[in-house]
Order: sequence, then structure tokens, then C-alpha cells
Amino acid sequence: MEKNYSVEVDKQQTREMLETLPDWAGLEVKTGEEGYRVELIGKGGEIIRSVRGSKGGFSLKKLDTYARVRVVLTRKRADRRLEEFYAWGQPVFVED
Repeated sequence: MEKNYSVEVDKQQTREMLETLPDWAGLEVKTGEEGYRVELIGKGGEIIRSVRGSKGGFSLKKLDTYARVRVVLTRKRADRRLEEFYAWGQPVFVED
């Protein structure tokens, strides 16, 4: 049986949370594109698949014995440098 792992970001709630916590700083990054990215992370922290946007759906194959989703928000700070914020989904285990 094939399993799916999907996630959708509540962009309004995310925006509100970041506005009410102005002292929050993301991880500064040198390169990147502003916006959301949804990544399927496998065993050993390897990025198995990645999609741009605030929604992501992945079909888990037998080889993906362990997976979890990481949502990345990249944005420009007031000083124009890029920063990233991360949210992690719960891990799933694919069994025969």
C-alpha cells in the first residue's frame, strides 16, 4: 500500500506569529529565493524531494523507510539580508 505525506502552510497564521514576535530572527543565509519551500527529509537528514510553495504532497515509496517534512520560509529582513525559518512535521515510518 502506498502512503502519502502532505502539508499545507497556514500563511496568515505564520505572518501573524512573526509579526507578534518581532525579536524572532531566522537563520541568516547567503543565497536563496524568498517564499516557502516544502522538503521531504529522509534517513540521515537527506532531502529526498523539494517543492517551491506553501503546499507539498509526497508519495512515500518502500525505499523511504523514514520521512518527515520540513517547511522553510525564506524572507528578506529590514537590512535586506535573507533569513530562513523552519517548521518540522512529525516523522512517518514506511513498513512493508
